[in-house]
Amino acid sequence: MPRKLNQMHTAIKILINHGLVFNSTNRQLKNGTLHFYDPQDIQIHPNIYTEYQITKSGYVRKFAKSNYYNTLIGYQLNKTRKTFYHFRSNPTSSTHRIKLPNQYTTLAYDIIRVSTKARLRSKYNHIPSNILFCARNRIH
Repeated sequence: MPRKLNQMHTAIKILINHGLVFNSTNRQLKNGTLHFYDPQDIQIHPNIYTEYQITKSGYVRKFAKSNYYNTLIGYQLNKTRKTFYHFRSNPTSSTHRIKLPNQYTTLAYDIIRVSTKARLRSKYNHIPSNILFCARNRIH
């Protein structure tokens, strides 16, 4: 099995074990795109759900979809790097996304990191913030 396909299968297994549902079409698979959604979001918020996408070019994206408002909000989850340079003797900086082409397993762990944070945040949304503050800082 080619290395790219082996990494794709490994990433699919990792994300399915994390609780995400694999939802790629045949065309997306042919193009090297993996698509998942999180069923736990639907249980917590019936009108809002989250989708994640890994592309062959090395991008990781998160899409928050709302059925109620019929909207789609997309985020890029790739880490960034800031580059400083001088343009016409003025110091300037620019931010670039760090892409990891064909590194599906590495990018799958980025999705796990983000989805775990989102699940924990939504799990504690119904608890007042002062109780959460006391619990985090062990104040009684």
